[in-house]
Amino acid sequence: MQLCKKIVAAFFLSILPALSFTSCMKNNGQSSGHVNSDYPLAVQAFVVLSDDPDQFETTLEKAHELGVNELQLSHSIVMNVDEINQDPKKMDMVENYAELAHEAGLDVYIWAHELNNAGLSVCFNPKDPVWEKRASAYRTALGELPDVDGVVLMFGSSKPDPWYAPCTCDYCEARKNEADDQSLWMFQVPPADERVELITRVVHSVVVGELGLKLIVRTFIHQPQENEWVKDGLLAANNIDFAVMSKDVPQDWEPYYPPHPLFGVYSDRKHLMELDGAGEYCGQTILPFCAVQYFERRFIYGASKGIAGYAARISRGDKTVFGNPNEVNLLAASMFSKNFQVTSEQVWANFISSRYGLDPESNAGIALKQALERTFDIGRKMYYFKGFWALEKGSGLPDTLLKAKLLDERSLAKWDPDYQDWYEEMKNPDVQTLIDLRQEKAEALELSDFSVKDVEQACPKLRPEDCKDLEYRLEHQNLCLKAWTEVGELVWGYSYWQKSKDQAALGWLSDSLSSFESIAGQIESAGFGWPCEPEKIRSLASELRDALGELPPRSKRKQLFISPPTIQVTGNQVVVDFETDSPAMTWIEWGKKVPTYGNDIQISEQAGTSHHVKFNVGSRGWFVLRACAKSEDSKQLVHGSDYWFVVR
Repeated sequence: MQLCKKIVAAFFLSILPALSFTSCMKNNGQSSGHVNSDYPLAVQAFVVLSDDPDQFETTLEKAHELGVNELQLSHSIVMNVDEINQDPKKMDMVENYAELAHEAGLDVYIWAHELNNAGLSVCFNPKDPVWEKRASAYRTALGELPDVDGVVLMFGSSKPDPWYAPCTCDYCEARKNEADDQSLWMFQVPPADERVELITRVVHSVVVGELGLKLIVRTFIHQPQENEWVKDGLLAANNIDFAVMSKDVPQDWEPYYPPHPLFGVYSDRKHLMELDGAGEYCGQTILPFCAVQYFERRFIYGASKGIAGYAARISRGDKTVFGNPNEVNLLAASMFSKNFQVTSEQVWANFISSRYGLDPESNAGIALKQALERTFDIGRKMYYFKGFWALEKGSGLPDTLLKAKLLDERSLAKWDPDYQDWYEEMKNPDVQTLIDLRQEKAEALELSDFSVKDVEQACPKLRPEDCKDLEYRLEHQNLCLKAWTEVGELVWGYSYWQKSKDQAALGWLSDSLSSFESIAGQIESAGFGWPCEPEKIRSLASELRDALGELPPRSKRKQLFISPPTIQVTGNQVVVDFETDSPAMTWIEWGKKVPTYGNDIQISEQAGTSHHVKFNVGSRGWFVLRACAKSEDSKQLVHGSDYWFVVR
């Protein structure tokens, strides 16, 4: 039976190459507008991270509802083919899930990292026995998994990553003069792109060549240079059949990162866009992170680069997207992939009606939509600092307040040089930095307060269980946001004090620490826990108090605040309104991207508290703006944070 399945698979692969990896390429268009499409994207996939059988059953049901046609089994299920060969229970689980998915009409892929199980030192001679060993690992694993249709191959976060595997064999040593640095020749010969090509060809030879299955190469990496290596390695593998999959952003889920630079590079291959539906680094579905407009922007860009499908993550660990507000992200991906003319407003109308049973045009429906739509801005302004992913690789509180430990490793400036000046500022903060960070969090908190109130307005029309769930999530987010507000003040306030020894900063830190500890009590009283546990807040505060020693009395740093702007778009005209808490001169900056913006509009040279401006944009597409203010005496400047809007 197994042999028959392989023969049938190989037959269909041979007579239907267009359905394999070259069909459904989109017409190139401008990233500022939708690309017309009369048919859905070829691949609409879920990336399944959890091995929980109940979650998997729900996944199959939701896949049917949303028109998903592919599952990728990953993380807790499988990350390397060697796991399958070494663990019979793992093999049985993978085959069971693959069989269930096939019965539901879904194609099934397994994830696999390379290099894996090849040792720390690897000979890159194509004739070395290590490559037959790697080929055999795939041959053995897939030979026992008749319901698996293909493999998702990747290089980043492998053991080791191929470009960090030293080679000292005779074959490589004979080429050592090719290395840029002779002292590091064992890492540079053969070059990284050649290593990527070799691994891709070895895996392809078994997966596609021998077994007639499919191969997707996932471009997950950690540094810009690695991206170039993967790009060149896959371009060199130009005469074999595989698809490519890239996250919507380079490296990892960071909503301020630019679009992935490899979209549009492989014009002759199917290219899939990987999306995070569950908010892995923004609350992991415990806190809502409804990224509908963000997904629309990414799909517009992907369509302009000819994407042929998407793969959306649906959980992180046991925290699934199903049954909570983040499920709207999967609906958005489904609707956008079926018709590029769909708008975020249509997605929201569908979700408010189908998930919560409300008329989307009723007062309750509008209130609920507003409450959930804001959570994307709330989440990103909560976890990121002027766009920088600086503190924690995760949704939980950081491990320390004594330094921004990820600021260098995950610097936004690595991927967008326009952020270099902001990066230098975050490395060497001054009082202006503290003002702008507090402003950013204050805007998020005001948005969060609005959302809590909007859910209260919608609750009388909601099912009691939905009302209770939404109140829990938004109130939880509100308190976590208050904690993260003080985290920002403490991390960069401490950094500023270390460099400046400004004694006033000790009073500000004293005030922020007391507020931070008070929030721990509020979270505890509300019965909330992760991702902002009271005990961790107290531990972080204690560590910082020990580092600072005796502190002066609390002294609150005074500053001007700007409200979140309201943005209304009619045709090409944009109307912006916002408030300042004291008289100020104001202006807005707007354009196509943060942080450069590109356009300034002075609102008034006379100080006031209510601010209103109209302006026209010259084209359709997505734009971003921020409000800025200077105090009446011109002694204080405040930069607001960014907001995206669309002109259709």
